[in-house]
Amino acid sequence: MRNIKVIYIGGVGRSGSTILDRILGTIDGVSSCAEIYRIWEDGFAANQLCSCWKGVDECEFFAPLIREVIGERNKYQRVIELQESVDHSRHFFKLYTGLSSPTFQSNVAELKDLLEKLYFALAKASNCDILVDSSKLPSRAFLLSQIPGIEVHLVHIVRDVRALAYAWQKNKYNPAIGRNMTKHPVRRIVVAWWVFNVLLEFLSSMLPYSRIRYEDFAVNPRAETQRLIETLRPVSGRRAAFLNEKTVELGPIHTIGGNPHRFFHGTTEIRFDTEWVTKLDAETRGLVTLLTYPLLSRYGYTT
Repeated sequence: MRNIKVIYIGGVGRSGSTILDRILGTIDGVSSCAEIYRIWEDGFAANQLCSCWKGVDECEFFAPLIREVIGERNKYQRVIELQESVDHSRHFFKLYTGLSSPTFQSNVAELKDLLEKLYFALAKASNCDILVDSSKLPSRAFLLSQIPGIEVHLVHIVRDVRALAYAWQKNKYNPAIGRNMTKHPVRRIVVAWWVFNVLLEFLSSMLPYSRIRYEDFAVNPRAETQRLIETLRPVSGRRAAFLNEKTVELGPIHTIGGNPHRFFHGTTEIRFDTEWVTKLDAETRGLVTLLTYPLLSRYGYTT
């Protein structure tokens, strides 16, 4: 493949990125890849379960791809180190401005070469020239946009930060690791919500950009998904596999890391989760509202 398109979903975790990724992956010619960022550490290095319920080393999709992209297992740690030293929100403006040390620039070039190999290998293995990547990090969207032959279309998914503050306190079992996912304190969610949303909007001046609110999507999933599709040039005019207004047929996929819902396929009804409205304590709700009010108002969360 000479060129590929990446529909990149950016936002804070627990914002609905996994289900949106899966739905977009039901469009003809599109491959749902989940959080490609996690492939190195969770998949190639740790040999966690693919969503086909096999370890990555035994997965018919990933095992050949591993050999093609990087080969020797002892090289995985180097990629993980590169991601940590380059592909992170704290490094975003060094990436954007190029004002950084020669070592940083060398690491950027090395990581971009590896990302080019990985994304083109994913496209080849899936036989699709359109990939959906819900890695969420603004820095990864920027890095991909700087790689020749990769055309990035940014989807910015937003969810009420108060719902996220509640969601990240709940237990969520991940079958890939056999235990609950890590919980994050409210202060970390507030910071991430500010940083990710501001940086993703910053990228809107550089990349084809669409924004969708989780709440609008969850209430009217088929209509909101189709509205989004029409803004994405690579898939405009196509349809996702909805059976009715709220139900979609999700096919099996090969993905690593992230939300445990990636393990399930079949007929799936999308439900609007409002549990936080009654269960988030008043003190936390008030503090989070105060700390994030400018963006809450910008995105239409006025109550």
